[in-house]
Amino acid sequence: MKLSFFIPFILPGLNELISAAKSGRGAGNKYRKLKTDTEMAIFVTVKNAKVPPFTGKVHVTFQWIEPNKRRDPDNVSAGKKWILDTLQHTGILQSDGWKHIVGFTETFSVDKDNSGVIVTIEDAGEDRGGV
Repeated sequence: MKLSFFIPFILPGLNELISAAKSGRGAGNKYRKLKTDTEMAIFVTVKNAKVPPFTGKVHVTFQWIEPNKRRDPDNVSAGKKWILDTLQHTGILQSDGWKHIVGFTETFSVDKDNSGVIVTIEDAGEDRGGV
């Protein structure tokens, strides 16, 4: 099975994550709020897209679409953590660990009017070498 869905908003990047975690007094609360808010927004998107559960190993492709080139690709791609955690918590992926994720592919482009990320999940079975 192979399925794609679009998350129509920009996810917090690594810089936002670090800032929330290191923001001094109340840093834990700021990080938890950022994580909860982000995962809830992803959850709503996934639920509306009616993404079915995947069993076994998967390969995930992220097509990052930014409104401009201000954020570096490595900063942007930190958003996959939010997506994978949400997919695991909702039961779409059995886990986001070595046993079920065989790899990622990432591409980056700019479109100021249609920013977000296209996520494609594909059954990997045993044919990708697995982990």
